[in-house]
Formats: sequence, C-alpha cells, structure tokens
Amino acid sequence: MARSRRSRDDDYDDDDDYDEYPERRAGDGGTDAPGVIGLVFGVVGMICLLLGCFTCGLTYYAAVPIALIGVGCSAFGRGNLRVAGLAINLLTLLPAIVIVGMIVFGAGVGVIAPPPQP
Repeated sequence: MARSRRSRDDDYDDDDDYDEYPERRAGDGGTDAPGVIGLVFGVVGMICLLLGCFTCGLTYYAAVPIALIGVGCSAFGRGNLRVAGLAINLLTLLPAIVIVGMIVFGAGVGVIAPPPQP
C-alpha cells in the first residue's frame, strides 16, 4: 500500500537547525531600484569629476547635478546599496562643488604670483 503525501511529510524532523528554503519576507523581494540607480549616478558623476581635467572643466559642471540626483535616489534605497550610493555620490559631490566654486569665483587667482601692475 502506498504511503500518502501527508505521512511522508510527517517523517521529516521539524526541529532542524537550518531551513533548506528560508522564508522570504514581503519587503525583501525584488531589486532595490533606487539603490541601483543612485549607484549608477554616483559612478557617472565620479567619471565626470575625473574627466574634468581633460575637458577643460566642462564635466565638473555636469558632476554636481548628477551627484545630487544620485544622493536623492540613494536616500530611498535599502541596505548596502543605499550606503554605497550615498558614499560614492557624496565623495563626488563635495569635490565637485569646491572645484566649480573655484572656477566660478576665481579662487586661487594670483596666489602664486600677484597680478601684474599696469
């Protein structure tokens, strides 16, 4: 006589130390889209920041809004992607703001040598 499915399931020990298939919580499923988007914006912003010396400073201006958008997206992420996105975007944003400020306000002009007198 064949054993029923119910009796086979009863033979397994319910007190195992581990679950073969751990249960997933409702909020854990899927991809962390804001975290991924924030991380992508951070990488693009960092590339713009690094390419600034080859583009006569034009990509410095692009790095600021890209990093700002990346910070905004990363703020809504979860877990490690949130931390990584915020870190790379803030490490891009702060130097980009300083460099753009130096370009716009002329910081450093005349520091090495005073301007010529007429």
